[in-house]
Parts: sequence; structure tokens; C-alpha cells
Amino acid sequence: MAGGSTENISVDKDAISLFQSGKYAACLSFCRDVIAGGTASVMVQRIAGKSAAALGDSVNAIFYFRNAIDLDSRIGEIHTELGIELQNLHRLEEAETALEQGITLSPGLMAAHANLGLVRTALRKFEEAERAYQTAISIEPKSEILYSNLAKLYMEAGRYADAAVACGKAITLAPKFAPARHNMASIHRHQGQHRAAAEGYREALRLDPGNAQSWSSLGSVLLNIEDLSGARNAYQKTLEIDPHNPDAVHMIASIDGETADAPPDGYVQSLFDG
Repeated sequence: MAGGSTENISVDKDAISLFQSGKYAACLSFCRDVIAGGTASVMVQRIAGKSAAALGDSVNAIFYFRNAIDLDSRIGEIHTELGIELQNLHRLEEAETALEQGITLSPGLMAAHANLGLVRTALRKFEEAERAYQTAISIEPKSEILYSNLAKLYMEAGRYADAAVACGKAITLAPKFAPARHNMASIHRHQGQHRAAAEGYREALRLDPGNAQSWSSLGSVLLNIEDLSGARNAYQKTLEIDPHNPDAVHMIASIDGETADAPPDGYVQSLFDG
């Protein structure tokens, strides 16, 4: 394994400094030059991965994280970072394995448990996902994000009362956290409480007015209470943010009486977002 010399330590510090300054493209270029020279340490490979991830390049992030693991497989944080990028590419089984390894190496790593919860929810392993979230919450009990994501898990599993409790905890911890407000509205919608859902989506939008999903969800519940004008306005707001949103395009045409076609693929699923 490379990385013991004074020169390598200096290079590591330079890479870390570039990354911490937010100069991700420059940092990645620097790390690539070092790697091309054949003397890259675990840290340089890892920082290259983190820079690629920050630039939205999950493919290269995975490449560099795996290189770092090849040099030293004992660092739980790197396995966790690898798992997150695999998750971004919807390679869920691989992500699950990487996150599990991160937890084996670093049992107290909250990010590993939290992301394992996300992955297992997507894999519909609901009981295992719940355990992952509960462990993450035991490590960081004041995280509104964890409770909000736990609520989404419970909704996926059809446990709406549990979802409401978890979402309520998220809102108590952070009353201005818009995703929790959106999720609580979605819980009301699942339970057929359309007026409460509409008010919940409006509250989420007061906090995050640029959220196309909340506008589209508001449109759907307003349709359910036959507020066609309000629904059309909500769908129009959706299109101002996401001009090609197929649900909004279809529903405006439907409200205006311009189409009797079936809604686009995914519309029913979008009614049960969270």
C-alpha cells in the first residue's frame, strides 16, 4: 500500500485542501495526475472518488472508491461512500453489500445504516430497512431526515399510523423541513383525507415553492375534492418548474376537456409518492 512517505503525506494534504475548498474539478484533475504517476495513496484515490461524486459522476466515483478499497479494504467509510454511489446508479444489491461491509467495519457509522435503510426500502425488504433506520436513529436521534425517511418506509409498507408518528417526530424536530411536511400530506392522502392533504402540500410549498412534486401532488388531491380551478393552477405551477412533466401535461388537458386518453405511465404510482 502506498502512502507512508513524507511526499505522499504532502500530496494527501494538497488533495484534501482542494476538496475542502470546493474545487472539485481541480481536485479530481490533481488526483488523476497523481494516480497516473503511480504513487497514489488510499487517500488520493478516495478524494478522487469524493470529487467525482461531488461532480455527479457516480461511475468514476465508484472506480476510484474501488481502487482505494483495493489498497486498503479496512476503512468502513469508503465502503459506505461506494455503496451510496452504487445506490445512485440503482445497483441496489451491490450497494447493499457495500453498505453492509461499511457497517461491519464501522458499526457506529450513521450514514451507512441510513443509506442501507434507503436501499432496503427500494428492495422492499421492509423489516430489514426498518432495523437499519432505527439503528441510524439510535446513533443520531435528532435527525429529521431519518424520521422523514422512516415515514416513507412505513408508507411503502402500508403502515400509515406508524408513518404519521415518524413524520410527526420529523416535524417536531424541524418544523420548517419541507420534505416531512410533504410526507405528512401524502400520509393524509393515502388515508383518503384529501382536504388535510391539500393543506399539508400547501404548507410544504410555503417552505419549498419550487418543488414540482408537491405542486403535482396538490393538484391530484384538489381534483379529488373537485376543485378543478385549483387543481389546474397546481398543475400549471408544476409545468413552470418541470415543463415536460407528463402527469401535469395530461391532467391539464383532461381538465380542459382536450383528452380522454389514459394517464401516462407512472401516474397512479405518482399519486402515492412520499
